[in-house]
Amino acid sequence: MGEVNVQLITEEINTLTPRQLEEVMHFVGYLKSLPITPQCQDESEETRQEVIKNSLKLLHKAGTFSDIDDPVEWQREVRTDRQLPGRAN
Repeated sequence: MGEVNVQLITEEINTLTPRQLEEVMHFVGYLKSLPITPQCQDESEETRQEVIKNSLKLLHKAGTFSDIDDPVEWQREVRTDRQLPGRAN
């Protein structure tokens, strides 16, 4: 990713309404709550696998998907075809 243009960000923020600024602050809070993923300069398969493994460990530690009792059944439900909006049977 390229360098962050602070001046451009500041100019854009100055055009927002108070309600939009509130939303920006909520989003900033959300971003700050995310775990920091290290940038990967080494693009080898081994490094990629290590990053994935560490990310999965973080998800497990955070209790992500802990509400899913039966993963196989959950996948069946998720993959069930649903009626698309605006389409006839």
